Amino acid sequence: MSRVVKCVSCNVVIDELLSYIQNKISVIDEDTLVRLCTSTFTSEDIENSKTLLYESVSVQKAKIKRKNKGKEQRDLVDIINVFKSVEPDQFPIFVARDLEKLHTSNTV
Repeated sequence: MSRVVKCVSCNVVIDELLSYIQNKISVIDEDTLVRLCTSTFTSEDIENSKTLLYESVSVQKAKIKRKNKGKEQRDLVDIINVFKSVEPDQFPIFVARDLEKLHTSNTV
């Protein structure tokens, strides 16, 4: 069963992390984006968002299951690479439901 929560007619997917990355990738460098996201989102949030991204977009590469220390950073780099390598019109619009998570990432 897919974990994608989306509006069928409007191509909107709810995920705070992916919404943040989608909206900040053009204005924040990759290292800062990874640092902000790892300090704001849990390892589980990052892994779930990566899975959701791969389910939401046709990605040529297979999803890599990361392990060991630094896995969150490597998962975030994978997510950022998908955003950079896939045409923007291939993505749904990622939106945030819990805006408090996004506010926390902006204050770091």
